[in-house]
This record gives sequence, C-alpha cells and structure tokens, in this order.
Amino acid sequence: MAKYVYPAIFTPEDGSYVVTFPDFGGATQGEDVVDAIDMAADFLGFACWSAEHDHEELKKPTPLEEVAVPKGGFVNLVTADTEAYQIKESQFAVL
Repeated sequence: MAKYVYPAIFTPEDGSYVVTFPDFGGATQGEDVVDAIDMAADFLGFACWSAEHDHEELKKPTPLEEVAVPKGGFVNLVTADTEAYQIKESQFAVL
C-alpha cells in the first residue's frame, strides 16, 4: 500500500467535466469541478489499488510540462492513497 500523485486533465463538456489521466486508460466525470476532482481521486485510487493487487508495476507520472492542456481545460495533480482506498471500499463490501 502506498501513496501516489498523477496529473489529470479536466475538460469541460456540456456543463460538467470529463477527467482523463495520461498515464491510465479510461475516464471519469463530475457534475462540477468539485465533483470531478472527487471522482478523479476515486478513479485514481481504484487504478493504483488494482495495479498493486495484481502485482503490476505502475508507470511513472507524466511530467506536468508534458501534459497537453485542452482549450478551456486544465491539469491538476490528483493523489491516491491505496491503503485508505482499500479501507473505504471494504466498508461497502457485501458479505
């Protein structure tokens, strides 16, 4: 279990934000910036926890200066704590 920081790209779309990570496949979205940041943290937590669980090596984060920023969008660093993610998600496990 570890902590990670990766850049995320936030792109406005129809009043909400689509969030992508240059170092991971897939995307998430939020109704507003606050929701998008929260969803990005959840997405990254799962992606990092899943890689750890499967004993996969995580890519190094793309340097911020190499991340392409879309028109009207922005890049933000997002953190993931896989230990906290596992504890949070285990509270919702169905036994």
